[in-house]
Amino acid sequence: MVSALQLAPPKSAYSTTLYQLAQTKLMKPKADYPMINSFPHGAPLGGFGAGTFSRSPYGDFNIWHLFPGVHINEILDFCELAVYRQYDRKTESYPLSMRNKAWGKQKLDPQKSVYSALYPKSWYQYQELDVTVEQFSPILPHNYKETAYPAACFNVQIQNTKKQPMSAAVLFSWQNILGWSYDPEAGAAEQHFIRGTGMRWNERRQDHDFQGIVFHADPVRNNALSGEMCLATRAPDNAQVSFCTQFDTEQNTDIVWEPFAENGILRENVSTEYDQPAGAIAVKVFLNPGETVVIPFVLTWDIPNCLNGNLSRYYTKYWGTNGDNAFAIAAEVLENQEKYSADIRHWHETVAKKMPLDLTALLFNELYYLADGGSIWDAKTGLYSYLECYDYLFYETLDVRFFGAFPLAKFWPEIEKRIMTEFSKTIFREDQTKVDYHVQASVAEKIVVSGDHNKKFIQRDQRKRKYALPHDLGSPLEAPWEKINAYTWQNANRWKDLNSKYVLQVYRAYYYSGKKDHEFLSECWTGILRAIEYLSAFDDDKDGLPENEGFPDQTFDNWLMNGTSAYCGILRLASLQAAIQIAAVLNDKEQTKRLRLLLKQAKDALNAKLWNGKYFKFDEHSDDVMAAQLAGQWFLEQMHLPDVLEPDRIDSALKYIYETNFLNVENGSYGLVNGRTAKNQPVKVAQGNDAWAGVNYAFAGHLLIRGQKRRAEYLLRKVKALLYGSGFLFRTPEGWDVQHKFLASMYMRPGVIWALEDWY
Repeated sequence: MVSALQLAPPKSAYSTTLYQLAQTKLMKPKADYPMINSFPHGAPLGGFGAGTFSRSPYGDFNIWHLFPGVHINEILDFCELAVYRQYDRKTESYPLSMRNKAWGKQKLDPQKSVYSALYPKSWYQYQELDVTVEQFSPILPHNYKETAYPAACFNVQIQNTKKQPMSAAVLFSWQNILGWSYDPEAGAAEQHFIRGTGMRWNERRQDHDFQGIVFHADPVRNNALSGEMCLATRAPDNAQVSFCTQFDTEQNTDIVWEPFAENGILRENVSTEYDQPAGAIAVKVFLNPGETVVIPFVLTWDIPNCLNGNLSRYYTKYWGTNGDNAFAIAAEVLENQEKYSADIRHWHETVAKKMPLDLTALLFNELYYLADGGSIWDAKTGLYSYLECYDYLFYETLDVRFFGAFPLAKFWPEIEKRIMTEFSKTIFREDQTKVDYHVQASVAEKIVVSGDHNKKFIQRDQRKRKYALPHDLGSPLEAPWEKINAYTWQNANRWKDLNSKYVLQVYRAYYYSGKKDHEFLSECWTGILRAIEYLSAFDDDKDGLPENEGFPDQTFDNWLMNGTSAYCGILRLASLQAAIQIAAVLNDKEQTKRLRLLLKQAKDALNAKLWNGKYFKFDEHSDDVMAAQLAGQWFLEQMHLPDVLEPDRIDSALKYIYETNFLNVENGSYGLVNGRTAKNQPVKVAQGNDAWAGVNYAFAGHLLIRGQKRRAEYLLRKVKALLYGSGFLFRTPEGWDVQHKFLASMYMRPGVIWALEDWY
């Protein structure tokens, strides 16, 4: 059993009262098309590739990501926790949700209800009841088994602070959602469940001291939830466990609440005549004054297949694909729950000892997206992928994961290497299907983005060109890993950052896996050389640098660059430096020599074209100040690789960007914006005036590396105040602007914040 003393949230966790949460000044979506904007989000539950759902800070289960790429925002009132207490002739019962419409009328005081989160754990402290709920899934570093489990652990701690003995009980109910589905035609849009028809039933199960309810349904079509779910407990000694194995969620729900509210015990019911059944377990205990007890619950879901039945989730490698092991998984998780909790606590403490306490939560609470970001993990191939975001349904977006995949490389390096090996294979693939890029934009949008109507901006090209790195590994709307390059907003075949970022990410995977896996580098080496060579085809003046072509041909996909640009040019230098290091490891002397000559040529050209004495100009034709201009150099320093820029120029550019793009924009209250003119005015393109979370974190990381800790932490605290103050916990957006509007919540890029841990 979990010790009661260990259930309090650590000081490093993010915390808020529910009253404070209700006062949140939310940002509005920036886009003029429907954009996902659900609030609030709690820490998601569920392992990598297992499907996830979230219990909001208010205590209800409201966010459901059980189908890859599908965002369901719907409170299920009968998925609920509740508490009963009887002492000194007083009886009280409360649902542990501020928005519950099913159980009882008594409501908790939001000023005495505190939500805390340090992923993968979160805590709910109900101070007026002396109750704390700790919940988590066993997401563990360097663990490739339990990290994939479809399991959620709940520890409910009850303290008797009264002078009299107390009887107390915890109710946990769950609706049978098997057979439910979604609208496959909705695409990237917020959805509600489609309640399936057909037979559903619940079954009571027990094995030694493990007791639970298993939820079943008849086999259903491919895009519905098919398998089993289980709600189980391992009650403390001398506890009384009662069940209502089935009740009707559509009528007569008092069959559950009335007996529980009266005496903390459920009245059993096993009828199977309900279309939409739920089940409930109650655990009742007796506490003397000053006594504390912890009641554990586990929720599991053995839903083995996804993507219309075409993929078996990774956990089935250990549990099979029959979909009948929900209770067995629950028993194992209950058996090991205390160990999981202790391992997570040790992980938290290890990082918190290094980091400022108030910034530790920024790191851990960005890990959520590795599970929650529509992740898929194939039991057959070992391939894992997660989405750019739920508004842009692309797996492993290469330009974005350059920033966002740091925690994957650091804590699950075998997954990262497998992904980069897959990208290496894509270099040699070709898809000649013709695509009209950017046709979904209106003429007005094209003019805004391009400045003037440029014929290059709308391109007809094949879906994937040989030797061009793909933008992504596919979409859940098609066939991930098979139909790559699902992105059609711009023509990624001609992007100038993807191939460079691929080379750098190969080295990152090698670096964080211990710099010993030479076989991995060897497997990627031919692809690296092809990627470098492909980019050379865009080098019109043969100076070693690719020329941007006057359409958005890099990760800032609404922002035009012309000729040599600082962003793509320095990434090119960095990729050549990383390739030189890889060539040395592989003892390829011929390529080492060739790449060194190419790097020197390119480095001289970039400095001559873009350095203006203070910073590197946006491109050959603009002296705008780009916040991310040094991204390639920062990446090298992160991996302890040799610089490609002079140290004094790095420090000068960092200082100028910090002052111009951060301090001088709304006194820094919106963080670091992507671009400013040389006269410290907004740039002409909206994307250039946005602040991106990932760019802010990477820039802060570069400041840390260069010994500018005070500046780095000042920037980080400004961003933290903005994000948490605007309600973006567990839904960090790509970016925002000074009009208090955001773009693309639940985004991949902010994961880059884990790069900062290396420098504490």
